[in-house]
Amino acid sequence: MLPKLQPADLLLYKVKPRSPLVSKLVAWGERLLGEQNGKQAFSHVAIVDENGTGLYEAYWPAVRWRPLHWSVENKTEQIEVFRLPGLSPGQLADILSYARRHVGERYDILAILTFGMVTNHHAAVCSEYVWRAYHAAGITLCPWEKLVSPDEISGSKFLQREGAEKLQTA
Repeated sequence: MLPKLQPADLLLYKVKPRSPLVSKLVAWGERLLGEQNGKQAFSHVAIVDENGTGLYEAYWPAVRWRPLHWSVENKTEQIEVFRLPGLSPGQLADILSYARRHVGERYDILAILTFGMVTNHHAAVCSEYVWRAYHAAGITLCPWEKLVSPDEISGSKFLQREGAEKLQTA
């Protein structure tokens, strides 16, 4: 069961056999680049909003806020919750402020298509968006070389896994 969500919790979406093709391609790219964290394969990461009822995420075609119960594929998703314990009120405010300010910015499809070899500094993929939000609060979740992956975020030594659940989507 999912724990009670807190602002700035991270939701990581596992790749499953019924996952959309794009999710499987993300996992394949992570494996190809050696960025997969163990046997887990995550294809997406999002930040829980201020009220615990919605998500900030970079998802094609742009960074957005969306209600938590909604899913692009309108299917059951396997989600794991990760939390950074001991966030100060200032850090929490900085993370969520970054997330809000960047809603509407473009999704960096070029980074996905080139496995991070070519990126747009005025756009982001989901894991870059999350990394940058935490970095705005002075927290470096993991090293960043060419492209930060959801698996690299999940492997951060600063995050604790809080639980997993299948969310039934509307």
